[in-house]
Amino acid sequence: MSRIDLHIHSSASDGSLRPAEVVRFAKKNGLQVIALTDHDTTSGLQEALEEGRKQGIEVIPGIELSIEMKGGTFHLLGYGIKETEELQSSLRRFIEGREVRNKKILHKLEKLGMKIDYQELIDAVPGVVPGRPHIARLMLEKGYVNSYQEAFENYLKKGAVAYQDRFRMKDKEGIGLIIDSGGIPVLAHPFSLKMEKEKFEDYLNTLIQYGLKGIEAYYTKHTKEQQKYYLKIAKEYRLLVTGGSDFHGDSKPRIMIGKGYGELEIPYHLYLNLKKAIKDMHNL
Repeated sequence: MSRIDLHIHSSASDGSLRPAEVVRFAKKNGLQVIALTDHDTTSGLQEALEEGRKQGIEVIPGIELSIEMKGGTFHLLGYGIKETEELQSSLRRFIEGREVRNKKILHKLEKLGMKIDYQELIDAVPGVVPGRPHIARLMLEKGYVNSYQEAFENYLKKGAVAYQDRFRMKDKEGIGLIIDSGGIPVLAHPFSLKMEKEKFEDYLNTLIQYGLKGIEAYYTKHTKEQQKYYLKIAKEYRLLVTGGSDFHGDSKPRIMIGKGYGELEIPYHLYLNLKKAIKDMHNL
C-alpha cells in the first residue's frame, strides 16, 4: 500500500532532523509522498526537494503559518507553494518576530540563572532561524535541565516562566498569501481551535470566504469521532481533505512519521486529490 504524510517538520523550524534527513527517514519508513511543512519558513524546501529526487520520493513544498484570529490562534497549512518574492517578504516578519521573541526568552532565562548568549544560539543552528526547540537543546547541553522535555515543561511552554508570545499573521492575510504563492490553504488540526461545532462551522465559513480550500481531517491527535466529523464537514463544504502526523523527530518522540501514535492511516487518494488541486491552481 502506498503511504503518505502531508504534515512534517524539519530542523528548518522545530523538528530535530535536517530536511534531507527527513526525506531519507521517510523513505526508510516506506513512505512514497511527504509534504515538508515547517513553521513560517520555506528555508528547508530546496534541500528536501533535491533529496526527494535522489531518493525517488515525492516531496510537496509546503508551509505551516502561525495565524491570529479573534480570541485565539491556529495553524494554516499551505501546499504546492512557490517561493515568490512576496512570500519571502511576508515571511521576514515571522523571522523578525522570532528574533525578538528569542531575545526576550533568553533574558528571562538569564534572570533565572541560565545564561545563553544570543550569538551562541545563532551559531548553534547556522542557516536556520532558531526557536524554542533550539533554546531547549542549549539548556540541556549546558546542564540547566536534565531533559529536553523538562526545558519545555518548566520554562518554555505557554504559561511557563520563560515563555514569550510571538508574531502571527491575520487569518485573511495568511490565506491570501498562500493563494498568491500558488498554494492550497488548508486548516491544520482543526480540533486545536477548541470551538463548539456551531461556532466552528460559522468560523469555517468565514475562512472559506477568504479562500480556504481544505481541512486536515486525518491527524495524530484527532479521535475517531473528530476524524469522522471533519470528514463530514469537508464533504458538506466541498473542501479538500488532507492528513499528516505532525512529525518532529526527537522534538516530539512519540509521534512516528506516517503513523502518528501508531494507528494513523492517511489514505493515498488524499495526495492524488491534492496534487490535482495544486496543478489546477498553478494553471490559473
